[in-house]
Amino acid sequence: MYVGRFLVVGPGIGGYRVSSRSFPNRQVIERDGTLTISPTPDAPETDNPYIAYNCVRSVTPGDATDRTAGTELAVVGNGSHVDPITEKLSLGYPARDALASSLLALDFEKDDYDTPRIAGVVGAETAHVGTVRRDALVVREVAEPTLVATYERDDPEPWKLASTTADGVARELYESDFEHAVCAAGVTVDATDGDGEGATPGGVTIKTAIENGT
Repeated sequence: MYVGRFLVVGPGIGGYRVSSRSFPNRQVIERDGTLTISPTPDAPETDNPYIAYNCVRSVTPGDATDRTAGTELAVVGNGSHVDPITEKLSLGYPARDALASSLLALDFEKDDYDTPRIAGVVGAETAHVGTVRRDALVVREVAEPTLVATYERDDPEPWKLASTTADGVARELYESDFEHAVCAAGVTVDATDGDGEGATPGGVTIKTAIENGT
């Protein structure tokens, strides 16, 4: 089955995979803690606006955010909406509102397939998932790993995630049975190891991982 780009998010864990038939020459790169989808050096030139974007970012929410103020979160998504979601969280928007307002403002992608935008917000103990399609805007808080894809699986549904580490999630999503894997990313948000590597001032450890199929 070809489901296009997809993500899985749950409390403390998340991941994202690019699956593509039209633009397979892409990779995940890391820049200052942000994971970005970027063309590979050998990729043909294109003016498609949906090829490159940040797919995983971390953010310290503003004081107005319910239940998560000052506690680092990770934002996961399949396009440029990752940035305004991150910005709204930093201003104090609750995760649900940051997702809903950003997805609604940018709407589905204006390509030949009306591709949905998908996104998730992962905290150490909370998670939210959202999508905007031509026919609906859906935003939900989830208590277990949940998948949403751009095609076929475009309504959030529970997903059995075996991995518990960022590396494991990136590899698991890359190796899943869905067709045309290109690259993947994983992230964990852990409140139990606040003094370890990757710890943030809020006492949360965020770890990311990249899987480019090598």
